[in-house]
Amino acid sequence: MGHSVQKPYWWEYLFAVMALLLSTSAFIPLFKKQGGAEIDPMQGDTVMQALWLGVYAVTCIILMPRLRQVLQLVWHHRLLWCLVGLAFISMAWSEAPQITLRRSVALLGTTLLGIYLATRYTRQELLKLLAGTFGLIAILSSAFALLLPWYGLQNGTNDYLWRGIYENKNYLGAMMSMAIIIWLINYTSSPGFRLVAACFTCISALLLILSNSVTALLVLLLVLVILFMCIVYSRYTICRPLFVVSILVIGGLVSWMAYSHWYDLLTILGRNTTLSGRTVLWQLVWDRIQQHPLLGYGYSAFWLGWDSQSAGVWKVLHWNPPNAHNGYLDLWLELGLVGVILFALSLLTNLRKAIVLALEGNDTAVILPFLMFVFIALYNSTESAIMVRNSIFWVLYVVFSVQLSINCQEHKC
Repeated sequence: MGHSVQKPYWWEYLFAVMALLLSTSAFIPLFKKQGGAEIDPMQGDTVMQALWLGVYAVTCIILMPRLRQVLQLVWHHRLLWCLVGLAFISMAWSEAPQITLRRSVALLGTTLLGIYLATRYTRQELLKLLAGTFGLIAILSSAFALLLPWYGLQNGTNDYLWRGIYENKNYLGAMMSMAIIIWLINYTSSPGFRLVAACFTCISALLLILSNSVTALLVLLLVLVILFMCIVYSRYTICRPLFVVSILVIGGLVSWMAYSHWYDLLTILGRNTTLSGRTVLWQLVWDRIQQHPLLGYGYSAFWLGWDSQSAGVWKVLHWNPPNAHNGYLDLWLELGLVGVILFALSLLTNLRKAIVLALEGNDTAVILPFLMFVFIALYNSTESAIMVRNSIFWVLYVVFSVQLSINCQEHKC
């Protein structure tokens, strides 16, 4: 994978786990929310900013001795650089150019962290790093809910739902869905690690259920079906044609049933036809997109409180969403159709490379990039996690994008 010969030092593993944990927005947002602290959407959280400045500094220090080698490795994924570059360029038309500049720098720092992880660790090392990080999240979230319930439980409509070390239950659900995928890959690819992997898979599944996050659960189920398909397809070559036909038939029947009984399905899942108010929000956001369809309002320059463009949306609603609850709409809001097209090209390129790697590889671990890209693509249908600075979703998107590009360079794909 083009990694340096020298293995990472012990403190690098610790730094990587802490940086990944920080990128999940653990602890600090929860503590501030429980303490009643109000975060200015324009200024942001000063504590998180200070911590992330430290992460950027350490990342740059580690990358500096081999910067030329790293740039040669990642240059081939030019679409990634185009997206980050577009964020900076959007200062020219941004509604809040200073904020766009500051947060574009943060996006670049987050991208560099992903590049560091992709170029410093092998595929197996990275898998273990992710397993360790999400295992730690599961343990800490369980401890918070059981021992510190005033932090770890979120008061719902009729009962208390688990949120662990996060500000809300949906984010715990998303993290546990990712944890299940990672631990299942560990279970199938590391025979000596199976007991630990099975235990953490069960713990993560229990936390997901207790969080009652419907989006995370549905996305996980779809990804698990894809994982099963990949494993069967790669291991049983003799029945591949029949398998493909069966999947197409079953997929068509399930889609038809879901379309025919969508209202009943939403009722079972505890949702209404507006998807908890999301459809109304999406219509309002779409109206705003039509005013600046090509280039948007500038990177991270829309949802900035009552003194920004988001005020026009909030006035109509009975709640103040921090984003569009749809990653694709938010990307269109910020970087316009140009940004959406660039990301779509990047995602499709990554999916093509990931599918080739997943179907040709002998190790189950090679399926992980494909599953993560599918997870991110599906998750953003009702949540917003595309090109978000300091976010685990963007870190992992960069990690697997770069690793796939390096893999293609080595195998001429």
